[in-house]
Amino acid sequence: MTNEIDFDGARIYAIPMRARFRGITVREGMLIEGPAGWGEFCPFADYDDTVSASWLATTIEQCTLGWPEPVRDRIPINCTVPAVGPERAHAIAANSGCRTAKVKVADHPESLAAVRRQVDVRIAADESIRRAEDPLRVAVAGAADVAVIKCTPLGGVRRSLEVAEAAGLPCVVSSALETSVGLAAQVALAGALPELDLACGLGTLSLLNSDLVSGSESLRAVDGYLPVPRTPPAPDLSLLNTYELTDPDQAAWWRDRLTRVRTMYDTHHTD
Repeated sequence: MTNEIDFDGARIYAIPMRARFRGITVREGMLIEGPAGWGEFCPFADYDDTVSASWLATTIEQCTLGWPEPVRDRIPINCTVPAVGPERAHAIAANSGCRTAKVKVADHPESLAAVRRQVDVRIAADESIRRAEDPLRVAVAGAADVAVIKCTPLGGVRRSLEVAEAAGLPCVVSSALETSVGLAAQVALAGALPELDLACGLGTLSLLNSDLVSGSESLRAVDGYLPVPRTPPAPDLSLLNTYELTDPDQAAWWRDRLTRVRTMYDTHHTD
């Protein structure tokens, strides 16, 4: 079915962000239309083609097959609730006498397992889960109480459901900083998980200055929940035009990247 996808007509966007994230201040990506609707391809610039192929698999699933039927209609969304305002928080930090802390991040299952044995706080594995085999490794190592999964690095909603089942851990879904077009796949994954006892990290549109989807289809949480979409939302063409990537060299980089990643995808998949 990939021959029915309009790769040549993919639209490239560049949306300013409200705060720096992963060292970037502008989120870039591509929207691609297929027979089942639109998908989003937006692996970060430092991801190689092998990693990006899983992101493309998620895009292709979305715009050709759609997603499995959900088992719930809405998803609870987590958030942080500051105990004090930003000015007070800054004053506390400035007056604490604390300088740069020497912190070592436990981002491998074995390191997480060592931390988990020494604390009573529930441990969620997020950065440790980037490939299909990672949740299994986390579970076997006894590294976490919860698996934080994203369908983009795992290769789609269906593949993510298989991985979640095999891991045998409670799961929560997080976004990859997409517009509503790509975020819809993450929400669909959360909607299809057999069990979902925790709020998900899907309220990330607030990090972008704008969405590419307008109206009720824009996936912004209301009263702490997001509705589960049955089909991919369509972009607002006026917003696409407003946030179209205009740098010709960067646009060429994205199109070359898509061509390379498609080739890699095609060597491992058949229609």
